[in-house]
Amino acid sequence: MLAPLALVLALPAWPGLAAYLLCVGQTGWLLRQVETFHWLTALLYPTPLVFYFVVFTRSVWRAKRGRPVEWKGRQIRAD
Repeated sequence: MLAPLALVLALPAWPGLAAYLLCVGQTGWLLRQVETFHWLTALLYPTPLVFYFVVFTRSVWRAKRGRPVEWKGRQIRAD
């Protein structure tokens, strides 16, 4: 997740872009070892990662406030 963040925050864009492309290459190579994924999957890998972080953060925030967290139709209390 740091490479896309570096891409956004880098003042000269090329170091962030280089780091992101290296991570895309590594992610693409790893995905090919597991299954045959489309190359866009590697290019856009931060999208599902951000979704995961949002869901996880929301669940932690709700649990800290004493509210139940719902997962697949079940309510979970995290005391």
